[in-house]
Amino acid sequence: MRNRIFRSMLLLAVVTILIGSLLSGAVTHAALTERVHAEVRSEAKILSLLLPEGGTQTLFEQASQANPATRLTLIDTDGTVLFDSMADPATMENHADRLEVRLAMQVGTGEESRNSGTLGEKTYYYALRLENGQILRMAAASDGIWEIFLRQAGWLLAAMIPVLLFAAWLANRQTRAIVAPLLTLDLDRPMNNDVYDELSPLLVRMERQRTEIARQIDALDKQQQEFAAITGQMQEGLAVLDAKLQVLSLNRSAAALFGVDADTVRGRSFLTLSRNRSLSQVLSRAVSAGESGSAELSLGGRCYQLIATPVRPGAGGIGGVVLLSLDITEQKQAEQLRREFTANVSHELKTPLTSISGYAEMIESGIVRQEDLVPFAARIHSEASRMIQLVEDLLALSRLDEQAVLPDSRPVGLLAVSKRVADRLSELARTQKVTISVEGTDQTVQGDPALLEELVANLCENAIKYNRPGGSVTVSLSCEDRRPCLRVSDTGVGIAKEHQSRVFERFYRVDKSRSKETGGTGLGLSIVKHIAQLHRATLSLTSEDGQGTTVQVLFPAQE
Repeated sequence: MRNRIFRSMLLLAVVTILIGSLLSGAVTHAALTERVHAEVRSEAKILSLLLPEGGTQTLFEQASQANPATRLTLIDTDGTVLFDSMADPATMENHADRLEVRLAMQVGTGEESRNSGTLGEKTYYYALRLENGQILRMAAASDGIWEIFLRQAGWLLAAMIPVLLFAAWLANRQTRAIVAPLLTLDLDRPMNNDVYDELSPLLVRMERQRTEIARQIDALDKQQQEFAAITGQMQEGLAVLDAKLQVLSLNRSAAALFGVDADTVRGRSFLTLSRNRSLSQVLSRAVSAGESGSAELSLGGRCYQLIATPVRPGAGGIGGVVLLSLDITEQKQAEQLRREFTANVSHELKTPLTSISGYAEMIESGIVRQEDLVPFAARIHSEASRMIQLVEDLLALSRLDEQAVLPDSRPVGLLAVSKRVADRLSELARTQKVTISVEGTDQTVQGDPALLEELVANLCENAIKYNRPGGSVTVSLSCEDRRPCLRVSDTGVGIAKEHQSRVFERFYRVDKSRSKETGGTGLGLSIVKHIAQLHRATLSLTSEDGQGTTVQVLFPAQE
């Protein structure tokens, strides 16, 4: 703007100088021309008065010598040239048809300006009729306005340079003076500016727009804060991308998932955060074809499902993509456990049923000897009992899965529960050549007596079955940081470290052959885990291969 004002003012000054020079030259030319004409007329009148006193030829020659710039011509009444100061009269044509001559013959005087063939320039002619009827004509050449300008061009340029310099300095100064108030405008408070009156409508409109923009910004900030507050509390990851897959917004869960800072990645391509090919294809289809899609991504040992949904802001095109990430690790694990559970249940039921069916078929066909009937019946009874135990354990697990709270919660003394379990399992311990004992001080917990007794029984039964001949099982009760603690320790075969994290899973067995010998269903420790969870207790296992196992149940502090 400043340069435009400066150029405009400088151009105006140049145009003004040029037009002024032209007008001045035109006025001067007109004045000079009129002066020449007046001198010609005056000389012609004076010469006409002197003609009777002297000889014509001599007088004309003297007049021509006195003013060489003036051309004198004497023309007879018939138009014949009698004398000319610049040409031979004999060579000149008849001048009767010249306008100034005709006018002089008719009214006494005549004048005309035209280009002279003899002088080769524009000439002013003045004709005067003498008393004897002859015509005295005087002519003087005058320069045109452009000839004058061309002759004066150097002087004009020399005079214009300082004038132009002064005009440029003045234009620059005026430009700064004009622009200065505009440069100091307080756009945050338009109505507080004291500037040109012509700017008042603009400032009023700016104030209205500023107020409206401030209101809209406040509304957007509020919406942004609400959006950030809502999405920030989401457990699911949420990313909002534009049509170029650049990050517009990333909530806390999504930032943690991809290991980035939400503020630093804003504006970056989302494809730089994840190189997963399936995810890239899903995002590309969402942008190009407007198709929703999903992809699975494994990060940090967990599995996520990422769902891409295109956003269509208007009638045409894709405005962006909303990417939602769901943690499906538990779902995947549950599916895996379900498949394993189904396979294990099928196997556990099929094995005793096959035995029962085989023995029964042999008895039915009569191929069994009489002395083998009792052992066969005993095997059928054993397999049937194993099936019944398996079904009971499955039903127990099913009931525990369905329970959200304890059905019968009351204070329970763990010492009495442990002693009852030890007495009940003493016969099994003698059979396995293992001793079982209870030690420590009584601890009271809030829980279900039957479930707590089943928890202790399963732990003790496992400790007895997987022990060595001559080994021992010890149930210890103590208090740690005001939290009741129950430990079941054995001197058995122990559990290798690679199996310790899975022993509480359903049907998981460290040694399948030994489990078959002991008659276990593989559900005992899984039942223990569910009972501990219902009592909000912490379950942990410590074991060394070949050096025994200790299972600890740490109950919450009692009020």
